[in-house]
Amino acid sequence: MVLTRIVYHSKLVIPPDFRGYEEEFVEKIRSVSVINNRKREVSGVLLHNVNTDELIQVLEGEDDVLDDLMEIIGKDVRHRGIRIMVRKEVDGREYSNWGMLRGNKDSWKLVKLHLPASADPNVVGDFEEAFALSNK
Repeated sequence: MVLTRIVYHSKLVIPPDFRGYEEEFVEKIRSVSVINNRKREVSGVLLHNVNTDELIQVLEGEDDVLDDLMEIIGKDVRHRGIRIMVRKEVDGREYSNWGMLRGNKDSWKLVKLHLPASADPNVVGDFEEAFALSNK
């Protein structure tokens, strides 16, 4: 089994009926992901920038499983402009206790450690600002 970690960035597409309830929309995505990811033996964290409605998600699992999952995410109308920031083989999981952890200040600090130096500085700066202002 090859354990892989993927970190990707996307713009969240909020349906009109969730305008003003973006956090609830993200929690709905996360709660369904927990169930589905446990079945696939995928772990990770989902970070939502409330200022820009961008997502950074870390996924950990078997390489083939993550390929299939990224194909599903790529067809998901809730995501736009998906960019894989990191894809690498890893020796172990950082997020082994969760099907999908909800991102917060502490998980953002850990995710930053996985980002390459070539990561878009605007995206990183926007997330840095969002979590610096967050009480979560």
